[in-house]
Amino acid sequence: METFQQLLAFPMYAATAWLVWVLAQQVGSDGLAIALGGMVLIGFAAWLHQKTQLARPVWRRVGLVGALAAIAIVLTLTPLVHTALPSAESANRSSTNQSSYQPSAWEPYTVEQLANLRQSSQPVFINFTAAWCITCLVNERVALSQPTVMAAFHEKGVTLIKADWTNRNAEITQALSKFGRSGVPLYLLYPNGLDQGEPLILPQVLTPEIVREAIAKVSVSS
Repeated sequence: METFQQLLAFPMYAATAWLVWVLAQQVGSDGLAIALGGMVLIGFAAWLHQKTQLARPVWRRVGLVGALAAIAIVLTLTPLVHTALPSAESANRSSTNQSSYQPSAWEPYTVEQLANLRQSSQPVFINFTAAWCITCLVNERVALSQPTVMAAFHEKGVTLIKADWTNRNAEITQALSKFGRSGVPLYLLYPNGLDQGEPLILPQVLTPEIVREAIAKVSVSS
């Protein structure tokens, strides 16, 4: 049982590693450095408190004061993580064209851009996603990144838009609410122009076949 308890720690380590990666997507390198420093201080506080539990009363008090001081520093650092958020948002917008699945094809989401594309009779596919959404990342790797899918988009002249909700963008939140969603993923395929009605809503779990069939069903043209 003791070995089993120790093994259970590794999924927790993996979850921590993933959360640190998500945080890096949200707040950038500066915010991540502050957060990692806070994690070190929390570890130090736990170690100091544990180390002095069986010591003399005076050292127990020292350990308690030291642990509380470390936690106080962490609480002081927490707002500083959020100050890195604006620069991280800029990094996220620029990374829209630097993702691993043919980034140059994807454009960042704005309400004005979508309206202009529909007004000009351009078919549009919108990928509502976030760095912390595992389902979104799997769909991007398994379906949206596939050459056959990208070729189908290109053949039909579909404009690809990435609505990155990693930092809860207000415009994207409003768009999600319009379709009765409180979170991501959401995949919309708009046909040509404003006169073609509502978009086709794809399933939350994608395959290349699902995406290609959706493209074939709507009236899109090159």
